[in-house]
Amino acid sequence: MSLKFVDTFAGVGGFHIGIKKVLPDSECVLAVEWDKDAQDAYRDNFPETPIFGDITELTEIPDHDLLTGGFPCQPFSINKQSSVKKVYDEEDNRSNLFLQLVRIAELKQPKYLLFENVAALASMKNKDGGLVIEEIKYAFEQIGYNVEYEVFDAADFGVPQQRKRVFIIGKRKDLKETIEWPKPEYKPVAVKDILDKGEIDPERFISLKGKTCTSRCFHKSEDSSKRWDKSNRYYCNRSNKNDDRVFKWVVTSEPGVKKIEEKLELVPEYTKDDMVWQDRELHLKNLPEIITQLRMEDL
Repeated sequence: MSLKFVDTFAGVGGFHIGIKKVLPDSECVLAVEWDKDAQDAYRDNFPETPIFGDITELTEIPDHDLLTGGFPCQPFSINKQSSVKKVYDEEDNRSNLFLQLVRIAELKQPKYLLFENVAALASMKNKDGGLVIEEIKYAFEQIGYNVEYEVFDAADFGVPQQRKRVFIIGKRKDLKETIEWPKPEYKPVAVKDILDKGEIDPERFISLKGKTCTSRCFHKSEDSSKRWDKSNRYYCNRSNKNDDRVFKWVVTSEPGVKKIEEKLELVPEYTKDDMVWQDRELHLKNLPEIITQLRMEDL
């Protein structure tokens, strides 16, 4: 299948890459991205694609079959919202940029729509208690599209990262096709599975069985609100003043296997002077003083 598409809120070209992988004969007739640095990266990645800046000023739009866009997610992000209210900030101008997609779709009437945003959008409410995503869906239905949405986790499709996103798909109402969503694979992929298979320097690791001379520690600049767990656990040799090394806890695994081996990996950019021992309660009491000292050292 060959089609022409417009890549809005294009970033450095993630949508472009995905569409070309699925439809190699497709053509991106326009990319829209306001950030100058992202524009430069996009041009490097796709020098043949014309780029326009501010979508609110876009008037000359080429004909296309597919309109794509990862419209700004900040107003809907869980990092932006109250975990209790889950009501999006309607005064944030980025909240309504999806209306630019409605404007383009109404003007050019492409066959298909494909949009993406953070998973929280699927449950975010407006000040009246209605779902924001239903507002978005209704806006496109009013201009002639059937619209559906689903939340997927990238980890369920062979990506070594948990990243949930809501996908919005629309097709013009005069088209006879049905929207068929992909089925998750649910086959876990570890980061090591996508890395080069070259040999790893064994000197970068020590076995947990051989860590009898090490003590738990964590970095001085660590956010005190973080929960203490394996993800931020380090080990130093507290008893040997001549051993300045710092190791990071890592777990090696394979698809379908919960855990194979736990090791400590050398972190060459850290020394024991960067770390605080595991007396976390004492550390938290002294945290403001420690942060002030680090900032003064930076000056």
